[in-house]
Amino acid sequence: MLVVDDDEATKYIWSRQLGPTGASVTTVEDARHAVEILRSEAVDVLLTDIRLRDADGLELLASASSRPPVAIAVTEFDDETVRERALSAGFDLYLPKRVDPHVLAQEIARRVSRR
Repeated sequence: MLVVDDDEATKYIWSRQLGPTGASVTTVEDARHAVEILRSEAVDVLLTDIRLRDADGLELLASASSRPPVAIAVTEFDDETVRERALSAGFDLYLPKRVDPHVLAQEIARRVSRR
């Protein structure tokens, strides 16, 4: 799993919450590093903030040479227009950042098992 967020605390929280589920979690702070990883490694799940310092999550997903099987967009600002853009861009799920970690783990497991 690749977690992309420019906030250190958020990256730490996501990796701590998802690590116990058995996921191998890699965290990066920007789209540039995420694209490098997506181009060079097989990533099963991409969990990215919509608003990053160097790009947005939509640009990140579009610039990846191969789309991860599961792509999840998260944001602090839940907005219906952004939600529609994210889902149209290929994200499987769009969630507020304060999502319950158990719910997130269940959503990830359900989507990974479908692939």
